[in-house]
Amino acid sequence: MEFFGVGAGEAVMILVVMLLVVGPKRFPTVAREAGKYYRMARRYADAVMQDVRGAMDDLEKEVGDPAEDFRSLRDIGRDFTSGISSPVGETTHEVRRIGGATRDAAAGEPTAETTPGAPPSKPEA
Repeated sequence: MEFFGVGAGEAVMILVVMLLVVGPKRFPTVAREAGKYYRMARRYADAVMQDVRGAMDDLEKEVGDPAEDFRSLRDIGRDFTSGISSPVGETTHEVRRIGGATRDAAAGEPTAETTPGAPPSKPEA
């Protein structure tokens, strides 16, 4: 187990060097203080990691699943294209027919559109 990049073997080496530098009389006091600061640092690191994990969870909830957004867009596109019932040729024919009827109505000529059920009339000469 590592903490701040220090493994178990390195920790033992630090304790041996500390025993040689401090001496056997002061070693228990210094070791207690070091242990206290180690526990404080460990609690602080755990709290920071917990905060980071909480923030990441909040971000994931906020962002959601991007694939779901793409699926929704794909479904909207399918609905849109399936809503168009007539092929392009029929739509073009229908637009031309409506345009002709509008032109005839503007010219004052009766059409099948203006007289329901009546066949288209021929202009008088």
